[in-house]
Amino acid sequence: MNFLLKVKSVLENKFVNGSLWTFISFGIVGVAGLILQTLVTNTYGIANLGVYSQIVSFYALFSCISVSGIESSTLKHTSEYSKDKTALAIIYSSSQLLIIVWSTLVLLALSFTIYFLPNVFSSNEVRHGLLYVLPGIFLFALNKNSNSFLSGLRNMKLYSLIKMLRWGSLMILTGILCIGRVDFIITLKCYTAVELMLFIIFVFINKEYIRFVNTSNKWYKIHFKYGAVSMVSVILSAVQSNIMILISGYYLTLNETGLFSLLMMFSNVFLLVITTIQVNFNPVFAKDWADGSIELINEKLSKIFRVTKYSAPLMFILAMITFYVYDLFFINTEVNSIYYFAILSIGTVAVYLIGWTAPMLTMAGYIIGTMHRSILLSIIQLVFPVILLPLFGFEGAIFSYLFVQIISVFIGVVFIKYYLKINLLKNFFYAKLG
Repeated sequence: MNFLLKVKSVLENKFVNGSLWTFISFGIVGVAGLILQTLVTNTYGIANLGVYSQIVSFYALFSCISVSGIESSTLKHTSEYSKDKTALAIIYSSSQLLIIVWSTLVLLALSFTIYFLPNVFSSNEVRHGLLYVLPGIFLFALNKNSNSFLSGLRNMKLYSLIKMLRWGSLMILTGILCIGRVDFIITLKCYTAVELMLFIIFVFINKEYIRFVNTSNKWYKIHFKYGAVSMVSVILSAVQSNIMILISGYYLTLNETGLFSLLMMFSNVFLLVITTIQVNFNPVFAKDWADGSIELINEKLSKIFRVTKYSAPLMFILAMITFYVYDLFFINTEVNSIYYFAILSIGTVAVYLIGWTAPMLTMAGYIIGTMHRSILLSIIQLVFPVILLPLFGFEGAIFSYLFVQIISVFIGVVFIKYYLKINLLKNFFYAKLG
């Protein structure tokens, strides 16, 4: 009975409860991502997976450019004004209106590039496919900001349900089209259809916070300033997440690009647990930092590091076993996929253990520091693949990913120590396994 009461007490903790919901949502996202790639591979071939992965990478990149860092301002200020409904309405509405204006300009520029500068893209298939996801990019930007608003309110249950709905719907719609064996490029319309559905849902969820008049110029300026300063960091962060796939499209065959994207996707599923904790930790950290509670922050970091130390070996072994089984049944290539997956996973382990702390810099308001860090990382992410891919081909892509992951963790630790005066390594190594 005491054990059950203890479990109940733990689950009633807001952070634990939010983390549990977020983990479930990220689990569904990870599984849905793998199922999507498997559906495309088995229905249309791994070469078309290479095209699909590049289009989705461009989709993710331009979605981040369209939201332009404003969602970080929404998250930060929503968590700070969480009890003031009037302020929350102005914060949310002004951020959405700014995103509408900016994302429209971004999509006009992208459309011009697609029609008049076709040689910018690695293939005509990629260029043509982008036309089908343009409306989805616009809607995704608005929906991402709406979800940041929910995160700032610490409504992690609803935040998680939205993520599950997005990827679950995308998986189901794509699966139906794959079963019907429609033209491969038509499957990309699913992204716009799902984002339109979510946009309508967000209108109902946040209707009490929507204002088309009486918004404050003060908050336009705050969002614009915060977004403008953080936009470079946000764009560079999006580049960092997608640049490896995009560059591989120019140097590797479509088959190799497809396999590389599949390995990266599977490797990133390994980060589900720590990404869950990170998403829930961000608003908590922002509030503690604003209150000047450094000692409390260090205490919470140590607790999380204990979790990563315990679970990292288990997660690595589980990931290797799962991929081995997946490789046997679904990956139809002569490449030693498990060997390359193991190499990728070494870099992922480094991020899992300590690299997840990188957003602390943004949440603390050090936007310039975040920008400097992002610029440095982007240079590194460009240099390694541009040098290694022409020399070593597919293996160059694998080792580029490994080196970049490890270096990014080191840079994150150094920047947080310099700007926040928080010694992550000390917290990590002195976090007792007990």
